[in-house]
Amino acid sequence: MLKICLARQGKNRKPSYRIVVLEKGAAPERTFIELLGHYQPRSKEKTLKLNKERTELWIKRGAVPSAAVQILLKR
Repeated sequence: MLKICLARQGKNRKPSYRIVVLEKGAAPERTFIELLGHYQPRSKEKTLKLNKERTELWIKRGAVPSAAVQILLKR
């Protein structure tokens, strides 16, 4: 089963996240199938860069977005 989730990266107290597609049991920081975008919640303006076409394609293929990613997709 595929899922779309956030993979944390960055320094302590300054997180940034990758939005990735991966297998359900895989670790998000190490192995992912495709990078869909970036999210930086701690910048002056919360930055969200997302490839909408690829995200829609993965959802049609059966990838399930996590709760955090669903909130970001609604924006």
